[in-house]
Formats: sequence, structure tokens, C-alpha cells
Amino acid sequence: MKKPIKINMEESDIALLDLQAKEKGISRADLVRDRLFSSQTTRKFSPADLAALVARVNRVSNLPRAEVERLVHTVFVEVMSGPREAASLRV
Repeated sequence: MKKPIKINMEESDIALLDLQAKEKGISRADLVRDRLFSSQTTRKFSPADLAALVARVNRVSNLPRAEVERLVHTVFVEVMSGPREAASLRV
């Protein structure tokens, strides 16, 4: 029996998860489980690693920090999700 857990996320992050789950034809919960336990990623990133990426981008951009965080998180999720089918790529 699966036991529910609760996490707090930004609406934009939830929308991104919903979109990616829909593209794969799976539920959001299945997508999150796949990401948590996938062996595709050889390097593990900590919250501190992600914060360091945000800080680096923030130093070289003229954007507000909140916008930098949103962009870095979006790119991070895309990169960590692995290669996509060519037909599903959006321009």
C-alpha cells in the first residue's frame, strides 16, 4: 500500500510537472517517483548545488533573483529529465 507524502511547490513547478507527466502519458505522482528513484542520473545534486547555480547566474544577469531562480530551476529540471523524443521538443 502506498502512503501519501506532502511537499510544497511553486505553482509554476507543479504546472511543469503536470506538462511533463502528460507528455509521457503518466501521472504526476509516477513522474515524481520516477525522478526520485531513477538511475539515469549519475551525478546527484543537493539543494546547496542548486543554490550555487542560482547564485552564479544571478551574478552575471540583470534579472531579479526570483526570475533567475525560476529560470535556473526550469532548465535544471529539463536537463535532469534526460533526452526527449524529437517529436516532443517544443521551440
